[in-house]
Amino acid sequence: MSATGELDAVEVERLTRRGLRLAQFTVAYNVVEGAVAITAGLLAGLVSVVGFGVDSAIESIAGVPGRAACPRGCATARRTSARSGWRSRPWP
Repeated sequence: MSATGELDAVEVERLTRRGLRLAQFTVAYNVVEGAVAITAGLLAGLVSVVGFGVDSAIESIAGVPGRAACPRGCATARRTSARSGWRSRPWP
């Protein structure tokens, strides 16, 4: 971070990669959690546990960024960040 409180390009890149790794971990955890919950719920015959597993699946789907998930919103975010001087990269 510079003396003015702004982040340099290297720091932005490092923090962006860290955020993406955290998001990937969260999605992977939700997938495992959902699979375990659905399996346990079906074996035990508990609808509430199966519902918890389905909720985890929905969270996993919502956590996956991509052009299909937000075709207009992502473009708007890139334009806004470009106007504010923030360096952004296109979605992977």
